[in-house]
Amino acid sequence: MVAFVAAFPANLLEDSEGNPILDDNGQQKTSAKLVDTKRLLGCKTPEEVASFW
Repeated sequence: MVAFVAAFPANLLEDSEGNPILDDNGQQKTSAKLVDTKRLLGCKTPEEVASFW
């Protein structure tokens, strides 16, 4: 399960113009994102998984 969750794409923060929001170290900020695991686990093809994100 840890490897599965670690494979989730990061939720990168952007401003209203689509520019990345950076922290004090110049790294793009991220935020927590709730994941509908029931829907995700119900995906039957790689295409369904890709469209989930």
